[in-house]
Amino acid sequence: MQGRLDSLNVLFVEKLFLRYGYPGKSLVGSPTNESAWYIIQHSPKISKYLPVIKRAAGQGELPFHLYAMMLDRYLMDENKEQIYGSQGAYRTLKNGKTDWIIWPIKDADHVNACRKAAGFDNTVEANAHALGITYRKLYLKEVML
Repeated sequence: MQGRLDSLNVLFVEKLFLRYGYPGKSLVGSPTNESAWYIIQHSPKISKYLPVIKRAAGQGELPFHLYAMMLDRYLMDENKEQIYGSQGAYRTLKNGKTDWIIWPIKDADHVNACRKAAGFDNTVEANAHALGITYRKLYLKEVML
């Protein structure tokens, strides 16, 4: 039943995008402007709508950190390093251990400055803790893809 509801929500949001563009803060107010983002963030259509989300964030219609989270999810789904360290996953590492990890980050040494500039209110370590993950710096070569 949840899968059917999720699919119907995506169809609804797609119609909104066609008619109005992203339903941002100036159209629907805040925090309602985040609703379409949540639907797309948890759908298989991130790659299609990431440019719409980026444009909305750039225009101040959506908090930039939400675009950053979607970009990280997209990069993780593409087996690429994330930028902001917002995404965790349950993966098998090449050492044979399976565990919850923060997906590898392109510039882990400077990720917290990047997160702050994007509007996140916590560090990658605090984000990992909130997700129930012990943060450790990983590289793509350590993860089974």
